[in-house]
Amino acid sequence: MEIKLQIADKVYQSLIASGNRVRGSIGLVNPKEGNFNAWKQPVQESEPGTKTIRLAHGKATVSKERARLTLSVERTEIESPYEVIDRESQEASDFMYFAIHNL
Repeated sequence: MEIKLQIADKVYQSLIASGNRVRGSIGLVNPKEGNFNAWKQPVQESEPGTKTIRLAHGKATVSKERARLTLSVERTEIESPYEVIDRESQEASDFMYFAIHNL
């Protein structure tokens, strides 16, 4: 089966320049035609001055503009997820304290 897709110029130029895949979704106009919508790319964590620590269930990132903590604990993985959140947020807090004072 063939489907005719429309792609935004910016996405096409990025695809040709990098040679890498572009993630997105296809919205079908009819069974043989559709529009490709690229997903928004997250901001690069590798900005100058950015420091990151990997945690068992997430990561903490500090830069001059923002501090971010991301945790994802499955409730079935551990008997008490609140202990994991408490422990890892404290570890991230300690990391951020020293990272902010050394930026």
